[in-house]
Amino acid sequence: MNKHAKRSQIRNCRFSQAVLIYFFLNGSLIAQNNNDPNEIATLREYVVKGISAAESIIPLAETVDSVFGNERSLMEAPRGVSVITEALLRDRDVDSVADMVELSPGAYSPSSYGNNTTPNIRGDVAETYINGQRRSANIFGIDPSFNSIESIDVVRGPGSVAYGPGFESGGYVNYVTKKPHLDDFFTTLSLRLGAWVPGHTSYFSGSFGIDHNLPLVADKLALRVSYDGQENETFFHQNGGREDSQDLFLALSWRPHEKLSLDWNAQYIWQAAPQLLGVNRPHNGLIQNNEYLNGVPTDPAQIAPDFFSIRTHVTGTSDFQPEQTLLSIGDFSNANIVRTQLVTELQVSAGLKLVNRTFAEF
Repeated sequence: MNKHAKRSQIRNCRFSQAVLIYFFLNGSLIAQNNNDPNEIATLREYVVKGISAAESIIPLAETVDSVFGNERSLMEAPRGVSVITEALLRDRDVDSVADMVELSPGAYSPSSYGNNTTPNIRGDVAETYINGQRRSANIFGIDPSFNSIESIDVVRGPGSVAYGPGFESGGYVNYVTKKPHLDDFFTTLSLRLGAWVPGHTSYFSGSFGIDHNLPLVADKLALRVSYDGQENETFFHQNGGREDSQDLFLALSWRPHEKLSLDWNAQYIWQAAPQLLGVNRPHNGLIQNNEYLNGVPTDPAQIAPDFFSIRTHVTGTSDFQPEQTLLSIGDFSNANIVRTQLVTELQVSAGLKLVNRTFAEF
């Protein structure tokens, strides 16, 4: 018998022994387990740690009532809805409409006189709601306040009749304001100094915020105060402009009965922001060499082929620095906004809830 045959027999023998040992041990264990059918096996303890829905950035953890008025999960809502939760707002540092649309498919943020005030959804201007109540149009208005916002629902498609008539069909944004916590005392401070870009121009863009929650009566009454103020020294300042704001938000929650709730909020906003029209008379020389066309409109006025612009009698060019802004006396806004809202809910039965919303804005 050669060496290869001997090695083959040895391998086969070892394999047969391993198989016999396996089945012997396995059969012994089965027989041992079957000896006492009433024996209870004890498993090791496993601890699964998680976070509450309020702290989750996953939208599916929240229910929404901005589609048909009643609370539903996103999987049950017959609309395309993007929920930006409180945790996601904080995690992604969302404090503008431009930041918000990055988390909302089908939405974008066009600039209105230099400000991002109202998003577009599915190519149409979006309606704006506050706690399910439609507010006035803000296309050329102020920057929305994110000091008072706890979460945002971006809904694609026309609004529901539950919230009254609307004009836009692309979709709407429902801003859910902060509510007091009836059983939790906390204070949150925030401070921002600005952005520093090595090798480039950096500006001071300071802001300070405080969010304070105060339970007044256990499980009955609570107050929440939120403030945000900013004073920026951006390139607008070197041209005589301002980009400052003061924002104060108050909220009060009262539960006089287990089936009755009253949520009141009020807000005062002051904004001083420039309104930029951009640079007119664009041409290749402006883009490539910073050359601005001098001249005056033709007299009488002649409409350009685009049926919008007016022809200009060009007399020459002048240097234009991109870091400078074209501002005039009337290009600065000084907005003062006061708004208040009261939401009353009465749970009549397990399947019936009455809601009354009252909103005023000046």
